[in-house]
Order: sequence, then structure tokens, then C-alpha cells
Amino acid sequence: MKKILILLALTLLFGGCDDTTQSTQNNSNNANNINNINNNNPCGDVGGAPYNYAISEIYMPVASTEGIGVDLDGDDFIDNKLANLIQSLLSISPDFDMNGPLADSLAKGTTAILMRMWVDTFTTPGDGNVSCTIYEGSYTGSTPETMFDGSDHFAIDPSGTNTPTLCGRLYGAGVTELGPGTVTVNIPISETDSISLDLVHAQIKGISSATSLSDFVIAGAVDPAKLRDEILPAFVDDINNAITDDPEGSQDILNSFDNNCSAEIPGCESLTDCVADGIISLKELQCNETVNIILTPDVTLDGHDYVSLGVRIQGVSAIIDNID
Repeated sequence: MKKILILLALTLLFGGCDDTTQSTQNNSNNANNINNINNNNPCGDVGGAPYNYAISEIYMPVASTEGIGVDLDGDDFIDNKLANLIQSLLSISPDFDMNGPLADSLAKGTTAILMRMWVDTFTTPGDGNVSCTIYEGSYTGSTPETMFDGSDHFAIDPSGTNTPTLCGRLYGAGVTELGPGTVTVNIPISETDSISLDLVHAQIKGISSATSLSDFVIAGAVDPAKLRDEILPAFVDDINNAITDDPEGSQDILNSFDNNCSAEIPGCESLTDCVADGIISLKELQCNETVNIILTPDVTLDGHDYVSLGVRIQGVSAIIDNID
């Protein structure tokens, strides 16, 4: 379950309008995705200069009261079903913490997320257009302890398949709004296979400067049927392998999901695969009340029901060696 949620968090980092997927929203932020004339920039000629960053923190909200997310459907409430799920999981056991593993992975350079923004000025109100591209990367410096001091070296992963560019505006004092847009993100499930997941209404909001990204919220929505019917099945083996590798440390997983199904959930009337056998079946995930927090739609966008997601990131300036 941890792996699934962490992958969802990383999916948000690659959500936006890439150079093959145009936004379907009538929003001025993405109205410039017409002429590919500024360094192959799908946002068009936004002007200015490039600023490079490394993501130093990825924070998955642990409660809806934190207000991390965006109002996707215009009802004046922050939408983020992911926060509800994590809050429920943490009430079961602290072993479901996702922020610790994410922080450790970033600090060690195991995970490196890079960002490039084209900006004219960060300070002039209503200055105009800005673009933001997110890359999978790697740490190429020699001292991890100073990785996020604002001048360390990174490289873009040339094999990375997700390099979305989100278009938007700066409103003075670094206030940044990007999106909304729609992109198809490839989620790796093995060394050779991946599953595509559409992230709709993807957007980024926060404060940017030449040296940092502060309290950037990255949010969007996904089709819950895709999560239930394609994402969960892809990771059943991973969950059971984790149980086999560490039976004692996996007791909370077994207590939470093994033979813990609800026949009240649509499609779960027959629970023949829900038995106490020390193995987590797909049915035990799909028919679990806690898991169904993230499988139950909470927003309707353009006539379709979706589940909302949101994470917060921080970033610092960085040197990206293999980018012009």
C-alpha cells in the first residue's frame, strides 16, 4: 500500500500539459499552448530566462484540515481525497507513514525530481506567462549533505518518459499559478511494463523565486475506476512479497486488509476471496473500507466523477548539467 501511495504522489509531480497532450480546459493559463517557438516550449514564447530547481521536499498531507490541495470543482472547498486516506491509514498504524520514506529517498539522492521554469520576472505584478517543466533526474554531485544548498549538481534522466510542461502566470511577489491541464502519466509496475494514468485538471500553485520554490501545491484528479481495476491489481504481488519478506513487520498490513472486507461496497457482494489466510487478495483491497476512501469519487469535472489528489513540495535552485 505504501508503494502505491508513494507512486501516486510522484504521479502528481509529473502531472500537467506535456508537449503531446493539450489542455482541454478553457483557461487562460494554458491558452498559449499553440506555438512551439521558445526552446521547444509548448507554452509558446513566454520570454525571460530559465531557472532550474531540485525538489527538496515532497509532503503528503496527513489530514484534510491541513488544507493542502486546490479547489478543483469551484465549490470553495479544498479537494484532496488522498489526505483523507492517509489520515485513516495512520490512525491504524504509524507504519503507514509515507513522508518519512519520501524524505529519506530525496536526502539520499535515490529519488531526484528536477524542475525548470521560464520566467521574465518574479516580482512584477501581472507580468505574464511562465512555463514549468518537471523531469525525472539523478544527483550527480559528490556530497549529499549539501545536495540542497542551492548550488549542487543534478542531471536529467535521458530515459525518463514523463516530462510535462505546465503553463501559467506570475502575479507579483512570486505568486505562481500553473494549469489546469491534462496529461497521461506512465506509472512503472516492473522493469518492462507500465500503466498509463490520466491526471486531469492538474495544476501547481505556490511562491517561486530565482532561488527557491516555496509551498508549491501540486494537485489534480484521477479516475477511481482506473485505480481500482488497473493500479491495485498491478501491486498485489508487491504487497504479498513485502509480507513474505517481513512477516512480523507486516502485521499491521495483515490486520488491516486480510479478511477485512465490506459487502456494502458496490461490487463486493460476493466475498469468497476475502479469507484470513495471511495473503492479501485483490478483492481484499478493492472491498476494504479504508482503501475505498481513495476509490470513491469526491469531485465531478466536466460531467465525470474523479478522486482528488494533492501534495506539497519545496525546491531549491540547482545546476542541471545536461540541459541547455
